[in-house]
Amino acid sequence: MAESFDPFQDELQFPLGTNFETLLLSLQDHVVHHLFSFFTVDTVLILSKVSHVVQEVCRSYTCEAWNIYGLSHEWFPDPIGFQAAMHVSNAVISGSLALQYFNRERYPGCDMDVYLRVAGADLLGRWFKGQGYRKSLDSESYYICNSTTPAIRLIESSSVENMCRLRNGILEVRNYIKFLVRTDHTVRKMQVQMIIVDIEPIHHILFEYHSTALMNFITSREAVCLFPRSTLVDRISYIAHSEGNSLLAPKGWVKKYSARGYQVVGRRQHGHVPEPVYGKRFVTDELCWTVHFNLNVVKGRGIYRKLDLTVPFEVLHPDSGTVSGSAFLRVAEPLVWQ
Repeated sequence: MAESFDPFQDELQFPLGTNFETLLLSLQDHVVHHLFSFFTVDTVLILSKVSHVVQEVCRSYTCEAWNIYGLSHEWFPDPIGFQAAMHVSNAVISGSLALQYFNRERYPGCDMDVYLRVAGADLLGRWFKGQGYRKSLDSESYYICNSTTPAIRLIESSSVENMCRLRNGILEVRNYIKFLVRTDHTVRKMQVQMIIVDIEPIHHILFEYHSTALMNFITSREAVCLFPRSTLVDRISYIAHSEGNSLLAPKGWVKKYSARGYQVVGRRQHGHVPEPVYGKRFVTDELCWTVHFNLNVVKGRGIYRKLDLTVPFEVLHPDSGTVSGSAFLRVAEPLVWQ
């Protein structure tokens, strides 16, 4: 596992040298890893530049802390097979689990949200069943809005209710559930939520998510955090979409991410929090943090063409006249908003 870009460019704020190296080498690996777990992500990456000795220690830690197999194995007996299934179906993991992965945290009751297009859904669903999951039988009706016509189509699915808004792009949501008995005899409900979208999953994450802390995803080959400085260091989530003009009555997601230590900021906070970098960007650019997986099991192409990891986008300031409601900024497709 290696980091292709380092968006954290700060200088070290404390002296390091031979004594620090000696300390690291004198400690057992699990003690060093526990120590590093208290460091912010930028500190870990900066430490890796101190010396070859510290770099090797950091490499050992990062291989454990951001081990994709460790994440997958919690959910599936065959984590290698899961990476292959993701590749073939062109699926990506996003939502709270991707944030948990980057933050090295655990969120109680967190589902696995898997985004993909329709052609890969049945294939991946069969693979989930082969791993002991069952498709939820609690069928719910929900509506899909078509932005090109006023017609509303009713879909019956083993799903949760989709509170549809125009342009959200969600075609269907399927839940796959498994119950695991822990060593302490408690039972854990494992729920994989398959979210079928009408565009490339990465486009959906960029242009439909409500705030920047959620704009992270994991593919079969890499993990990408689009706003690493604000998300992983400053613990700020900039609102990118809003309904209404006020945050006086926070929605459920605002409360959820506030409880996880995030400052959810909207238009009112301009001038009171660090500003993001505005302007034209693309996925996996130098402002992203990309973790590559050293996997040999993922070969060939998937059902669709290869996932595009250079998707262009633009981060727009409220003064651009394109940011609505209480949002702090807008993440938009270049030229489309003009």
